[in-house]
Amino acid sequence: MNVLTTVCILGALVLTAHAVCKTSGVTAFEQAALDKHNAYRKLHTDTPDLCYGESGDDITFSAQTWATKIAGDKKMSHSTGSYGENIAYGATSGTARAEDAAYEYSTLKWYEEIKNWSYETSASTGGVTGHFTQVVWKNSKQLNCGYATYTTDSALNAYMAVCQYYPPGNYANKYPANVLALDTTDDDNNTDDDNTTDDDNKTDADETDDDNNTDDKTDTDNDKSDTDDSASASLFNSTLVLGLVSAAIMRLALA
Repeated sequence: MNVLTTVCILGALVLTAHAVCKTSGVTAFEQAALDKHNAYRKLHTDTPDLCYGESGDDITFSAQTWATKIAGDKKMSHSTGSYGENIAYGATSGTARAEDAAYEYSTLKWYEEIKNWSYETSASTGGVTGHFTQVVWKNSKQLNCGYATYTTDSALNAYMAVCQYYPPGNYANKYPANVLALDTTDDDNNTDDDNTTDDDNKTDADETDDDNNTDDKTDTDNDKSDTDDSASASLFNSTLVLGLVSAAIMRLALA
């Protein structure tokens, strides 16, 4: 075997060992997370769909393991790894959202941060945007999510939803090339019931109930700045707590 043949074989082995797209056996829960993300990515120009990712030599996803851990801890925190990561928490005195619904609702709330984004400056106008920018980050190719439930100390039924993205997004100086403008050539973009300009998105909030805002607060103690080009991972670690009410007390937090 000559040197060239050996190099080619080794190269092939490395490629097959990399993180890959799941081509079969995607569960209904995984598909729900994937479909919701790709529905929003389709609203943006030149932004390809994500695939559902599996671990390989270059990346190890830990979304399910991490969701289980932080549910056990009853506290949101970010994992470490060479991926981007969005986390959402929800709690209610009723029945906690099922896994597929939790992924869909969390992705909607992450994407709603688009209202704080300026395409003219490729930066935030002042509000939280890191979850939104990761959802639509053009160079991210793979998605992997996890979900776990628990009971809070105040006896609410809660869940943690964790989604990880590879390659990661939110690299400093890379926003103009990766957070692309809305595609205005397709009129159907504005007919999606989940479009963030539609007030019907907030179907779980009773806007007439004064209790909606009693739990609202923003925790910036754990904020991390954007990664630079040399960073191995990009994590946006800002926590936003929203009080939502629908027949029962509902809370949602993002990290």
